[in-house]
Amino acid sequence: MSSLGETLRALGELRGALTLHEQSLAARQRLLGPDHPDTLISMNNLASTLRDLGDLDSARDLHEQTLAARQRVSGNDHPSTLMAMNSLALTRRALGDLQGARDLFEKTLTARRRVLGDDHRYTLHTMSYLAETLRALGDLRGALTLHEQTLAARQRVLGPDHPDTVASTNNLAAVRRELGEP
Repeated sequence: MSSLGETLRALGELRGALTLHEQSLAARQRLLGPDHPDTLISMNNLASTLRDLGDLDSARDLHEQTLAARQRVSGNDHPSTLMAMNSLALTRRALGDLQGARDLFEKTLTARRRVLGDDHRYTLHTMSYLAETLRALGDLRGALTLHEQTLAARQRVLGPDHPDTVASTNNLAAVRRELGEP
């Protein structure tokens, strides 16, 4: 049920995804309890779907609950805790809380580098999110540096034609354009 909900979400069928994630969370809470790792996956998936639907306050509240539970159950450095932290940062950015998002992305990036390594896919995602947040905050030089690092790592790890590498190339070009370096 949860996997189908995520598939629908990826396809843009958000209402169907919402229904499945709500049902999945209710069933997992009932059968597994509120702190089971699968229950927390459902919480995060539901919160992310709410964010995609534009219900940002509800998404933030549920992401905060998920992060608190992950920290309590798994500790601060568990990869699932770091996923919850990154998700909350994305929601804060969507709410316009750019400084709050920046702080969380920086904390997530530091932990992901330590736990997963510099070249891990999730580490590189967080680098890119942080760079775009710096860009939104007007720190174009900081965004430029981080986008350059992300692009170099993605080229090395994923190759020049991977969609993440192409996205990094585009992000770097946009920052250079804003800096007057066409």
